[in-house]
Amino acid sequence: MATMTLEEFAEATLDVLREDGIAAYLPTVCLPARREIQVVEGIPATVPDTEAIKHVAAMPALAGQRLLLGVRSGPSRVDVVEVQPGRAPRFLSILEDDDGALVVARGEPEAYGWWTGDDDVPVDA
Repeated sequence: MATMTLEEFAEATLDVLREDGIAAYLPTVCLPARREIQVVEGIPATVPDTEAIKHVAAMPALAGQRLLLGVRSGPSRVDVVEVQPGRAPRFLSILEDDDGALVVARGEPEAYGWWTGDDDVPVDA
């Protein structure tokens, strides 16, 4: 049986967002090989969710594994990321438009500066 793709993870995240809203979304880690999804809880208020998810992705226990990550990266945006050893990360964003509808979109690489460290503005304040 095939493991979850980034696009499928984005759709599953979209379902959660439709039910709970972007403001309530907690960082999420999916380990497709284990068929496991975990919500990251207990993040100190002083730590942005984007930093917390990067910390989790860098944990030695997850080294060498394919990960799917979800994180609120702005007041009306959740980014989902596929991290695989030996490959550049892939990103999709779930955005809330002016009418409140949620849409999945591919963003420009600079939109994911929180991941690369090229964005010094806290995004989930």
